[in-house]
Amino acid sequence: MAEHSSSPKQYLIVWLWLFVLTALEVGVATAPGVGRGLLVVSLLVMAAAKAALVGLYFMHLRFERPLLGVAITSTLLLASIYVTAATSDAPFASGW
Repeated sequence: MAEHSSSPKQYLIVWLWLFVLTALEVGVATAPGVGRGLLVVSLLVMAAAKAALVGLYFMHLRFERPLLGVAITSTLLLASIYVTAATSDAPFASGW
């Protein structure tokens, strides 16, 4: 593992970004007239951004080798493709 140093200022900046993203999530979720599709997509994007910030800075994955990032990203991408393929016909099967 590579040597790294994190300052309290860096943690504060990341925490502020997490706070802003959480406030945006609450704002989007409670805003009237937002379509369900837009709501789901925007909340998923913001949740993914928050998860990435936590993983990169608080779990110190930012300092790992780039190959680890490729392995994690490709695994998550494949898993999302499999889940999408498996559930894409679920509404039709239930007569929804």
